[in-house]
Amino acid sequence: YKQHEVWGKFFKEEEPAEPYVTEFEANGIHYIFLEKYVSNDELAAWVTSTNGWFPGEENTYSGDIVIPATVTYGGKENSVMGICENAFKKCSINSLTLSEGVVYISPNTFEEAHLGALYLPSTFRMWDNFFINEANGYMLLQGCLGLETLVVSSEHPLYDSRDNCNAIIETASNTLIVACSN
Repeated sequence: YKQHEVWGKFFKEEEPAEPYVTEFEANGIHYIFLEKYVSNDELAAWVTSTNGWFPGEENTYSGDIVIPATVTYGGKENSVMGICENAFKKCSINSLTLSEGVVYISPNTFEEAHLGALYLPSTFRMWDNFFINEANGYMLLQGCLGLETLVVSSEHPLYDSRDNCNAIIETASNTLIVACSN
């Protein structure tokens, strides 16, 4: 993982003697900092389930959720890098909007979740075969139930959701990457 094109840049040269994990809540959203995920010497926050790093059965996110680009913790403003695996597992969410600056959504984020709409910013990026994986199908939406609206920012440099198609299309090749099943 340290050599990975995307993940590798977030790891320090030396691993800490013990992993440092900070979990906290701000404005109804739960976050973690991992000491080893570092960008320009600042800790990057990741959205996690309402039960923390390892979600249990009682994940309570619901309604309309906006993930901010930054979050304040300990008096310091930090970037929100992305959303952890299973963060919205078994949740019922009307809409989820990622603010400009949020970059990643981990695979299986929406496992068994009811999600009505997903809005992705121009800063959203994929890595490897994140959306398309022969063994797992569409990993971004894997396990997601009821998605009716899928929109990528019109400012995104690589992808679009032209003509309200409720899909992600690679603009240069005109290739459908993933679409709502409804």
